[in-house]
Amino acid sequence: MYNDVNYEVNFVISQIKQFWGHNVANIQIQKITEEPYNMFTLSFTLYGNKLVLAEYERSTLGFYVFLDGKYVGLSKLTNESIYRGFDSYSSESNIVHNFQALDDVLRSM
Repeated sequence: MYNDVNYEVNFVISQIKQFWGHNVANIQIQKITEEPYNMFTLSFTLYGNKLVLAEYERSTLGFYVFLDGKYVGLSKLTNESIYRGFDSYSSESNIVHNFQALDDVLRSM
């Protein structure tokens, strides 16, 4: 893995563990796929069986939840405002906001 991608992967994983750290046993990193141009996808499960895909692309971070055989974007699963584009990764508070929206969606499933 390139150093830039490795740094970003580790940062995203640390943020996931920090947010859901109260129950680390429920976080399972499944697969990290490095893409060209310093991009990656990170698939993980939360709460034992909720499949989530994080997609990092040049300072943006999107989340998708596996439903009915396909990944669905977080913004399509909630009425909560979601930080998108560069705003999604521009500050820790924006990342945490999107984590909270993701958590609410997963808990309602």
